[in-house]
Amino acid sequence: MIQLQTQVQALQEQMARMQQSFDERMGVMKNLVEQTTDNINKMSSSVDTLNKEPANSRTPTRRAAWIRSPARCSRCMTRWTS
Repeated sequence: MIQLQTQVQALQEQMARMQQSFDERMGVMKNLVEQTTDNINKMSSSVDTLNKEPANSRTPTRRAAWIRSPARCSRCMTRWTS
């Protein structure tokens, strides 16, 4: 009978440790989910802003402008004449 009580006590202590570990991990998980949700909301807001902005008002980068102008010398970037 004493051995059974000792085993029950040991199981109760293990359960208490498991519960504490579970609670800690769930707290971390909740924090990560909140951070992820905040980041998704920020990205969504940025995408909405970009979608509302007219495409022609976006200034292309210098490199992008040169890429779209193939009639230029790649070394000195002067226009070729035909």
